[in-house]
Amino acid sequence: MSWTGYITGEGGLLAQYNRIACAGIFGKNGSTYAQAGMDHVQTNYTEILSLAALFTDPASGFSSGIEFNGKSFALLRVEDKILHAKGKGEGAMYPMTVQMTQQAMVIAIGHHDAFAGSVSAAVGKIADYLEDNGF
Repeated sequence: MSWTGYITGEGGLLAQYNRIACAGIFGKNGSTYAQAGMDHVQTNYTEILSLAALFTDPASGFSSGIEFNGKSFALLRVEDKILHAKGKGEGAMYPMTVQMTQQAMVIAIGHHDAFAGSVSAAVGKIADYLEDNGF
């Protein structure tokens, strides 16, 4: 399967849960493997690097929040290889999940009415598959 298939293909992130607004797979170095709706991140790879750094030291994310793909997020928790955040501001309850693999990060942001658990489950399925296959 091509990288794009993991995002937009049958069984990809967007197909698994129809409340995902945008998603992507990015290298830990900021490179884009595939994305849908994350054009801002693709052209501003420093957002990927900043997000990856939160797995090592999440303090700045907890105190100041996260700016990602043109939106502001409150960092909720970072556990092992998984980061959870939610949109900040009035009516901005959209959930965000990031899961690290050996070489990449799988990221999804849900619509404002998405269930955080469903977004996390979809991200986890793709990230676990990539991890099991050496990525």
